[in-house]
Amino acid sequence: MLSLDLFSGYGLTVDLTMVFDFASLAFGSLVLMISFSVCLYSLSYMFHDPRNSGFFILVFMFVMSMMILITVGSFVCLLLGWDGLGVTSFCLVIFYQNSGSTSAGLITFFINRLGDVFLLISIALFFMDVSGGYMFFSSDWSCMLGACALLVAGAATKSAQVPFSVWLPAAMAAPTPVSALVHSSTLVTAGVYLLIRFSSYFYSMWAIWLVLIGGGILTSIMAGTCAIFERDMKKVVAFSTMSQLGVMVYSIGFGLVLFSLFHLFMHALFKALLFLCAGELIHAMGGYQDFRVYGGLSSYFPYTSSILGGSLLSMAGFVFFSGFYSKDQIWEVFEFSGLWGWVLVSAVFLTILLTVAYSVRFFLGINLVDTGSHPFVSIGNGDRFMMASMVGLFAMSIFGGSLFVSFVDGLVTESICLNYQEKIILLETTFLGTLLWLGLQGLSAMRKDLEARVTTAFLSMWFLVYLSSHGFVTSMFNIVSYVKSVLDAGWFEWLGGYGLYSLAVRSASTTATFNRAGWSVLSLFAGSVFLALLWILI
Repeated sequence: MLSLDLFSGYGLTVDLTMVFDFASLAFGSLVLMISFSVCLYSLSYMFHDPRNSGFFILVFMFVMSMMILITVGSFVCLLLGWDGLGVTSFCLVIFYQNSGSTSAGLITFFINRLGDVFLLISIALFFMDVSGGYMFFSSDWSCMLGACALLVAGAATKSAQVPFSVWLPAAMAAPTPVSALVHSSTLVTAGVYLLIRFSSYFYSMWAIWLVLIGGGILTSIMAGTCAIFERDMKKVVAFSTMSQLGVMVYSIGFGLVLFSLFHLFMHALFKALLFLCAGELIHAMGGYQDFRVYGGLSSYFPYTSSILGGSLLSMAGFVFFSGFYSKDQIWEVFEFSGLWGWVLVSAVFLTILLTVAYSVRFFLGINLVDTGSHPFVSIGNGDRFMMASMVGLFAMSIFGGSLFVSFVDGLVTESICLNYQEKIILLETTFLGTLLWLGLQGLSAMRKDLEARVTTAFLSMWFLVYLSSHGFVTSMFNIVSYVKSVLDAGWFEWLGGYGLYSLAVRSASTTATFNRAGWSVLSLFAGSVFLALLWILI
């Protein structure tokens, strides 16, 4: 731990504390490695963009903010990294400056600002008893509970957990290298990393770990079902990211902090690789992201298709790939943990089942049938920069899990002994997921009306889009329209400018009419008065 005093005075001490432990060093190294691969990939992907220099500056600022968040040990400096991630990610999402990216940027900015508010209030509650460090002791249990609850809510916004999930699929409007860096291995995992850092304070509060378990299970299942019916290539990968983040969150809620961190590392590797492969295919198809117009690409992009298949196998937890090691360890601990463990085993089983189903759909939809629906912009695998970045991540996606298990203590559950049937459940789940996809394909072919209704429900993220973004915007628009019609275009107009203008117009009209009548009106009036007086006198 390295500490540096930044400010001292008026009873307040602000210091920069850098924490260099296993979690920060390992995660920091992983972020730098993925950032290097993404920048190498972007040299080719963003070569023809006129603002590519600004893009690399934003990526550098984002990486620096992430490194600050990973290594700092004080709340004040934590906010620097946290807000830096939010601002730079917003700038990267709206990089293309069209209507779609602007709308996505606004949703991302709004939800992340909401998370910042949660984090600020949480820090304010922590500061009631401490000087701002990570190590604190609170005598007020209710204050500690509120601070931890708000911290969990803030982390949920960054990691796209229910009900703050709608921003991540929308953020796919950003350039693909941004998605590979921001929305797979850094920004979305910042919330999970924060939960890991503060996990030791949650377990005396059953409400907190219950929220973590329930929210993680709900997010992983919701994202998996949405990915099965999604047609946008990058959004499928985004939903898979949400699903894996849900696995990490409910693993933290169950106390498997080290295994959750292990899965975070493995997920960052194969998910960044998956985004890079998808980006090359999208680039070759002229920007088309709907993979229903794809097909038969394995003959045109053999290396990219092979790397894509390897990343999908790793994500599905196939044997001896990196994703297998992290999921297998979590699975074994859950199986050996009694009733609650079997609840989570069921959640992991369903998550892997859905993961395999949408992975098979994704891979076969791209490579199986040549639809010929859209001409290629370019044919063949990417240039040396693209291929070098993907090959490096592909090697880590295969061997990274075994390397971590070999060199990190505590990742091998030697005390857990499972029988043969329990050990092969994970492998059986892989084949059951394929059968699930085949069953859904047959059902959709027989019942088109049912497919349309189910697709509508799942593409709206279990109607979460309408509740959190469309519904909110519509309700606010209706309220503003009513206020405008009643006040701004109603009473305020008649009591303000329009009313005064109408009164002035009527007064001027009356005066003009009187002036046009002239002396004839005055003479008639005077004659009438004279005749009335004469009649009275006589």
